[in-house]
Amino acid sequence: MISVVLPCYRESIDLLEQSIDSILNQSYKDFELIVILDDPKNSQIVNFMDKKKLMDSRIRFFQNEVNLGVNSTLRKGFSNAKGEIFARMDADDISLRDRFKKQLSWMKDHELDLCGTQTEVIDDNGKIMYSAAMIPTKSQKVKKALRYGQVLAHPSWMMKRELYEKLNGYRDIPTAEDYDFTLRAVLLGAKAGNVPEVLFQYRMSTGSVSRSSLYDQYLTMKILSDSYRNNKVVDPDKIKKQVLADTNIEESEKYTIANRKFNNGLTLLKNRNLIKAFSSLVQVPFISMAYMDKVYRLIRISMLKN
Repeated sequence: MISVVLPCYRESIDLLEQSIDSILNQSYKDFELIVILDDPKNSQIVNFMDKKKLMDSRIRFFQNEVNLGVNSTLRKGFSNAKGEIFARMDADDISLRDRFKKQLSWMKDHELDLCGTQTEVIDDNGKIMYSAAMIPTKSQKVKKALRYGQVLAHPSWMMKRELYEKLNGYRDIPTAEDYDFTLRAVLLGAKAGNVPEVLFQYRMSTGSVSRSSLYDQYLTMKILSDSYRNNKVVDPDKIKKQVLADTNIEESEKYTIANRKFNNGLTLLKNRNLIKAFSSLVQVPFISMAYMDKVYRLIRISMLKN
Protein backbone atom coordinates (compact mmCIF):
# COMPACT_ATOMS: atom_id res chain seq x y z
CA MET A 1 0.00 0.00 0.00
CA ILE A 2 1.06 3.58 -0.71
CA SER A 3 0.77 6.14 2.08
CA VAL A 4 0.32 9.65 0.65
CA VAL A 5 1.05 12.59 2.94
CA LEU A 6 -0.58 15.91 2.05
CA PRO A 7 0.03 18.86 4.42
CA CYS A 8 -2.28 21.87 4.15
CA TYR A 9 -2.33 25.28 5.77
CA ARG A 10 -4.46 28.11 4.37
CA GLU A 11 -5.12 26.99 0.81
CA SER A 12 -8.48 27.75 -0.77
CA ILE A 13 -11.04 24.97 -0.52
CA ASP A 14 -11.29 24.88 -4.30
CA LEU A 15 -7.57 24.23 -4.81
CA LEU A 16 -7.42 21.78 -1.91
CA GLU A 17 -10.34 19.79 -3.32
CA GLN A 18 -8.72 19.68 -6.76
CA SER A 19 -5.54 18.35 -5.20
CA ILE A 20 -7.29 15.73 -3.08
CA ASP A 21 -9.51 14.60 -5.94
CA SER A 22 -6.46 14.15 -8.19
CA ILE A 23 -5.27 11.57 -5.64
CA LEU A 24 -8.63 9.90 -5.05
CA ASN A 25 -9.09 9.51 -8.83
CA GLN A 26 -5.80 7.71 -9.37
CA SER A 27 -5.98 4.62 -11.59
CA TYR A 28 -3.93 2.82 -8.90
CA LYS A 29 -6.30 2.31 -5.96
CA ASP A 30 -4.32 0.76 -3.12
CA PHE A 31 -3.39 3.80 -1.04
CA GLU A 32 -4.27 5.87 2.00
CA LEU A 33 -4.34 9.66 1.91
CA ILE A 34 -3.12 11.35 5.07
CA VAL A 35 -4.17 15.01 5.13
CA ILE A 36 -2.70 17.14 7.94
CA LEU A 37 -3.88 20.67 8.68
CA ASP A 38 -1.13 22.89 10.12
CA ASP A 39 -3.44 25.82 10.90
CA PRO A 40 -5.37 24.95 14.09
CA LYS A 41 -7.81 27.84 13.61
CA ASN A 42 -8.79 27.03 10.03
CA SER A 43 -12.35 25.89 10.67
CA GLN A 44 -13.19 26.11 6.97
CA ILE A 45 -10.74 23.36 6.05
CA VAL A 46 -11.74 21.34 9.11
CA ASN A 47 -15.41 21.42 8.06
CA PHE A 48 -14.50 20.55 4.48
CA MET A 49 -12.29 17.61 5.50
CA ASP A 50 -14.87 16.27 7.98
CA LYS A 51 -17.27 15.94 5.06
CA LYS A 52 -14.65 14.77 2.55
CA LYS A 53 -13.38 11.88 4.65
CA LEU A 54 -16.92 10.48 4.93
CA MET A 55 -16.97 10.17 1.15
CA ASP A 56 -13.83 8.00 0.90
CA SER A 57 -12.53 5.65 3.57
CA ARG A 58 -8.96 6.01 2.28
CA ILE A 59 -8.77 9.56 3.70
CA ARG A 60 -7.29 10.06 7.16
CA PHE A 61 -7.41 13.59 8.54
CA PHE A 62 -5.22 15.06 11.28
CA GLN A 63 -5.14 18.56 12.74
CA ASN A 64 -2.10 20.01 14.50
CA GLU A 65 -2.85 21.57 17.88
CA VAL A 66 -0.31 24.31 17.15
CA ASN A 67 1.39 25.46 13.98
CA LEU A 68 4.39 23.14 13.47
CA GLY A 69 5.68 24.14 10.05
CA VAL A 70 6.14 21.95 6.98
CA ASN A 71 8.99 19.73 8.22
CA SER A 72 7.33 18.69 11.49
CA THR A 73 3.98 18.25 9.75
CA LEU A 74 5.54 15.91 7.18
CA ARG A 75 7.27 13.94 9.92
CA LYS A 76 3.95 13.60 11.74
CA GLY A 77 2.27 12.41 8.57
CA PHE A 78 4.82 9.72 7.81
CA SER A 79 4.89 8.60 11.45
CA ASN A 80 1.18 7.78 11.08
CA ALA A 81 1.61 6.04 7.70
CA LYS A 82 0.74 2.36 7.32
CA GLY A 83 2.17 1.63 3.87
CA GLU A 84 5.57 0.33 2.80
CA ILE A 85 5.71 2.96 0.08
CA PHE A 86 5.50 6.65 0.97
CA ALA A 87 4.37 9.38 -1.44
CA ARG A 88 4.16 13.17 -1.27
CA MET A 89 1.54 15.62 -2.40
CA ASP A 90 0.95 19.33 -1.83
CA ALA A 91 -2.39 20.99 -1.20
CA ASP A 92 -2.50 23.07 -4.39
CA ASP A 93 -0.82 20.74 -6.91
CA ILE A 94 -2.28 18.14 -9.26
CA SER A 95 -1.28 14.48 -9.73
CA LEU A 96 -2.22 13.16 -13.16
CA ARG A 97 -4.44 10.07 -13.18
CA ASP A 98 -1.73 7.46 -13.85
CA ARG A 99 0.94 8.99 -11.62
CA PHE A 100 0.95 6.25 -8.95
CA LYS A 101 0.61 3.39 -11.43
CA LYS A 102 3.45 4.53 -13.68
CA GLN A 103 5.67 5.85 -10.89
CA LEU A 104 5.43 2.64 -8.88
CA SER A 105 6.18 0.59 -12.00
CA TRP A 106 9.21 2.74 -12.92
CA MET A 107 10.45 2.57 -9.35
CA LYS A 108 10.27 -1.23 -9.28
CA ASP A 109 11.65 -1.77 -12.79
CA HIS A 110 14.71 0.40 -12.07
CA GLU A 111 15.16 -0.70 -8.44
CA LEU A 112 14.83 2.85 -7.12
CA ASP A 113 14.56 3.83 -3.47
CA LEU A 114 13.35 7.37 -4.24
CA CYS A 115 11.47 8.44 -7.35
CA GLY A 116 10.09 11.68 -8.78
CA THR A 117 8.41 12.55 -12.07
CA GLN A 118 8.70 15.10 -14.82
CA THR A 119 6.47 18.10 -14.10
CA GLU A 120 4.51 20.97 -15.60
CA VAL A 121 4.21 24.36 -13.92
CA ILE A 122 0.67 25.75 -13.72
CA ASP A 123 -0.68 29.09 -12.49
CA ASP A 124 -3.41 29.81 -9.93
CA ASN A 125 -6.06 29.09 -12.57
CA GLY A 126 -4.58 25.75 -13.63
CA LYS A 127 -3.20 27.06 -16.92
CA ILE A 128 0.09 25.49 -17.99
CA MET A 129 2.87 28.08 -17.79
CA TYR A 130 5.71 25.87 -19.03
CA SER A 131 7.12 22.37 -18.80
CA ALA A 132 9.86 21.56 -16.30
CA ALA A 133 10.51 18.17 -17.91
CA MET A 134 14.26 18.66 -18.40
CA ILE A 135 15.62 16.58 -15.54
CA PRO A 136 17.55 13.29 -15.67
CA THR A 137 15.70 10.03 -15.13
CA LYS A 138 18.34 7.35 -14.50
CA SER A 139 20.01 7.05 -11.11
CA GLN A 140 23.60 7.62 -12.27
CA LYS A 141 22.66 10.83 -14.09
CA VAL A 142 20.60 11.99 -11.09
CA LYS A 143 23.57 11.38 -8.82
CA LYS A 144 25.72 13.68 -10.99
CA ALA A 145 23.02 16.32 -11.46
CA LEU A 146 22.52 16.70 -7.71
CA ARG A 147 25.85 18.54 -7.63
CA TYR A 148 24.01 21.51 -9.15
CA GLY A 149 20.68 21.39 -7.34
CA GLN A 150 17.55 19.41 -6.62
CA VAL A 151 16.34 17.29 -9.53
CA LEU A 152 13.48 15.42 -7.88
CA ALA A 153 10.35 17.58 -7.53
CA HIS A 154 9.51 17.17 -3.85
CA PRO A 155 5.69 16.98 -4.08
CA SER A 156 6.02 14.27 -6.76
CA TRP A 157 8.08 11.94 -4.56
CA MET A 158 7.52 8.25 -4.03
CA MET A 159 9.95 6.40 -1.75
CA LYS A 160 10.51 3.22 0.17
CA ARG A 161 9.51 3.39 3.81
CA GLU A 162 12.83 1.71 4.61
CA LEU A 163 14.79 4.64 3.17
CA TYR A 164 12.78 7.22 5.11
CA GLU A 165 13.37 5.36 8.36
CA LYS A 166 17.10 4.87 7.68
CA LEU A 167 17.50 8.63 7.27
CA ASN A 168 15.25 9.33 10.26
CA GLY A 169 13.07 11.50 8.03
CA TYR A 170 13.60 15.16 7.25
CA ARG A 171 16.07 17.39 9.05
CA ASP A 172 15.24 20.93 10.13
CA ILE A 173 16.54 22.80 7.09
CA PRO A 174 14.00 25.47 6.08
CA THR A 175 13.36 25.88 2.31
CA ALA A 176 15.52 22.87 1.35
CA GLU A 177 14.53 19.91 3.50
CA ASP A 178 13.85 17.88 0.35
CA TYR A 179 17.25 18.59 -1.25
CA ASP A 180 19.00 17.71 2.01
CA PHE A 181 17.01 14.46 2.22
CA THR A 182 17.87 13.54 -1.37
CA LEU A 183 21.59 14.22 -0.90
CA ARG A 184 21.74 12.21 2.32
CA ALA A 185 19.89 9.36 0.62
CA VAL A 186 22.30 9.21 -2.33
CA LEU A 187 25.36 9.55 -0.09
CA LEU A 188 23.97 6.60 1.87
CA GLY A 189 23.92 4.56 -1.33
CA ALA A 190 20.24 4.86 -2.23
CA LYS A 191 19.18 4.98 -5.90
CA ALA A 192 17.09 7.96 -6.98
CA GLY A 193 15.48 8.61 -10.35
CA ASN A 194 12.61 10.21 -12.25
CA VAL A 195 9.85 8.85 -14.45
CA PRO A 196 10.51 10.22 -17.98
CA GLU A 197 6.94 11.46 -18.32
CA VAL A 198 4.97 14.43 -17.00
CA LEU A 199 2.78 12.98 -14.25
CA PHE A 200 2.59 15.99 -11.94
CA GLN A 201 1.52 19.63 -12.14
CA TYR A 202 3.19 22.07 -9.76
CA ARG A 203 1.18 25.18 -9.04
CA MET A 204 3.27 28.34 -8.90
CA SER A 205 0.99 30.26 -6.57
CA THR A 206 1.71 33.95 -6.05
CA GLY A 207 1.36 33.56 -2.28
CA SER A 208 3.35 30.40 -1.71
CA VAL A 209 5.97 30.22 1.02
CA SER A 210 8.65 29.09 -1.42
CA ARG A 211 8.21 32.27 -3.47
CA SER A 212 8.80 34.52 -0.45
CA SER A 213 12.07 32.88 0.61
CA LEU A 214 13.74 32.23 -2.74
CA TYR A 215 17.08 33.83 -1.94
CA ASP A 216 17.45 31.93 1.34
CA GLN A 217 16.58 28.78 -0.59
CA TYR A 218 19.33 29.56 -3.10
CA LEU A 219 21.91 30.18 -0.36
CA THR A 220 20.96 26.93 1.37
CA MET A 221 21.17 25.04 -1.91
CA LYS A 222 24.71 26.33 -2.51
CA ILE A 223 25.87 25.16 0.92
CA LEU A 224 24.29 21.74 0.49
CA SER A 225 25.64 21.23 -3.04
CA ASP A 226 29.18 22.22 -1.99
CA SER A 227 29.05 19.70 0.84
CA TYR A 228 27.67 17.00 -1.48
CA ARG A 229 30.55 17.50 -3.93
CA ASN A 230 32.87 16.67 -1.04
CA ASN A 231 30.77 13.61 -0.10
CA LYS A 232 29.81 15.18 3.20
CA VAL A 233 26.59 15.88 5.08
CA VAL A 234 26.52 19.41 6.46
CA ASP A 235 25.23 20.20 9.94
CA PRO A 236 21.83 22.02 9.97
CA ASP A 237 23.02 24.59 12.52
CA LYS A 238 25.98 25.46 10.31
CA ILE A 239 23.61 26.02 7.40
CA LYS A 240 21.38 28.34 9.41
CA LYS A 241 24.32 30.41 10.63
CA GLN A 242 25.82 30.69 7.14
CA VAL A 243 22.51 31.66 5.51
CA LEU A 244 21.88 34.26 8.22
CA ALA A 245 25.35 35.71 7.67
CA ASP A 246 24.94 35.84 3.87
CA THR A 247 21.36 37.09 3.73
CA ASN A 248 21.05 40.50 2.12
CA ILE A 249 17.69 42.26 1.70
CA GLU A 250 18.71 44.06 -1.48
CA GLU A 251 20.10 40.89 -3.09
CA SER A 252 17.03 38.97 -1.99
CA GLU A 253 14.72 41.46 -3.69
CA LYS A 254 16.80 41.40 -6.88
CA TYR A 255 16.77 37.60 -6.88
CA THR A 256 12.98 37.54 -6.56
CA ILE A 257 12.57 40.02 -9.43
CA ALA A 258 14.93 37.97 -11.61
CA ASN A 259 12.93 34.85 -10.81
CA ARG A 260 9.75 36.60 -11.92
CA LYS A 261 11.39 37.71 -15.18
CA PHE A 262 12.78 34.24 -15.84
CA ASN A 263 9.49 32.43 -15.27
CA ASN A 264 7.64 35.02 -17.34
CA GLY A 265 10.15 34.48 -20.14
CA LEU A 266 9.62 30.72 -20.06
CA THR A 267 5.84 31.20 -20.20
CA LEU A 268 6.19 33.54 -23.18
CA LEU A 269 8.44 31.01 -24.91
CA LYS A 270 5.81 28.31 -24.46
CA ASN A 271 3.27 30.66 -26.03
CA ARG A 272 5.74 31.33 -28.90
CA ASN A 273 5.93 35.02 -28.09
CA LEU A 274 9.63 35.06 -28.88
CA ILE A 275 10.32 38.80 -28.86
CA LYS A 276 8.74 39.41 -25.46
CA ALA A 277 10.33 36.22 -24.12
CA PHE A 278 13.79 37.40 -25.17
CA SER A 279 13.10 40.84 -23.68
CA SER A 280 12.21 39.28 -20.34
CA LEU A 281 15.02 36.71 -20.21
CA VAL A 282 17.78 39.07 -21.28
CA GLN A 283 17.15 41.24 -18.23
CA VAL A 284 17.93 38.45 -15.75
CA PRO A 285 21.77 38.74 -15.65
CA PHE A 286 21.53 42.51 -15.22
CA ILE A 287 19.20 42.11 -12.25
CA SER A 288 20.81 39.29 -10.24
CA MET A 289 24.07 37.42 -10.82
CA ALA A 290 23.03 35.02 -8.07
CA TYR A 291 20.00 34.08 -10.13
CA MET A 292 22.22 33.65 -13.17
CA ASP A 293 24.18 31.12 -11.15
CA LYS A 294 20.91 29.26 -10.61
CA VAL A 295 20.20 29.39 -14.36
CA TYR A 296 23.70 28.02 -15.03
CA ARG A 297 22.95 25.16 -12.64
CA LEU A 298 19.67 24.44 -14.43
CA ILE A 299 21.50 24.30 -17.74
CA ARG A 300 24.05 21.85 -16.33
CA ILE A 301 21.21 19.70 -15.01
CA SER A 302 19.38 19.74 -18.35
CA MET A 303 22.59 18.63 -20.10
CA LEU A 304 22.47 15.44 -18.04
CA LYS A 305 18.92 14.59 -19.11
CA ASN A 306 18.77 11.02 -20.44
